[in-house]
Amino acid sequence: MDTLVQLFKKHVASLPENVNIHYICDNLSNHSCHEFCRVVAELSSVEYPKRELKTKQQRQEWLQKDDKRIIVHFTPKHGSWLNMVEIWFGIMGQKCLKHNSFTSVEELSSFLTDFIETWNQHYAHPFNWTYDGEGLHGKSVRRLITHIAIENRHMELSFLSKQFELMANLFDGYFDKVDIKDWHLLANTIDEKKDYLERLIRDSDKPRIKQKTAELYPLFCERLRSKLSSNEKHVA
Repeated sequence: MDTLVQLFKKHVASLPENVNIHYICDNLSNHSCHEFCRVVAELSSVEYPKRELKTKQQRQEWLQKDDKRIIVHFTPKHGSWLNMVEIWFGIMGQKCLKHNSFTSVEELSSFLTDFIETWNQHYAHPFNWTYDGEGLHGKSVRRLITHIAIENRHMELSFLSKQFELMANLFDGYFDKVDIKDWHLLANTIDEKKDYLERLIRDSDKPRIKQKTAELYPLFCERLRSKLSSNEKHVA
């Protein structure tokens, strides 16, 4: 968090004082915590109403308001790929970091700085975004099926919890974007791997995420069966 605040302050200080500044962030908790909000308020010369902003959603809504100098925009949940800087991070990883090793933090820092300067001088260009998201919904469902089917022993409970939330989002607005066969396969996989999923939740040593996932799991199963049942009646 300290690094984020330091970099944020440094960047704001490099810009004219009489212009509004827009930032795009993903939904990482640090991007809407009280400490970050206080810094935004300080640099915008406004009061931070901490008592009124108890939840993450309330803080994000406050950060997005355009009545202050600094305005923070958030990508949709489960949509960090919408942040265009991720494309450049991918290029940096491929061209600069892949197959390289470093003996110190200083060496890594120097290497990255040289790459950035070279990029800005010789290769910088606008990115034309052509991907329209076609097929992404089904891909998300099939990815979850794979993780559960192989009983992925490295799957974090926080990841599973986010997947349940993502599926709920697909239920609400994009159910028809996914092949009905994939929905049925997900339902069958959930039933077959019930012991595995319950064990993941039961063995977690993180009380908050354990409770959250334990609550989301049955709701997810119930809604999936309900959507499939409703779809069958509609087809009939």
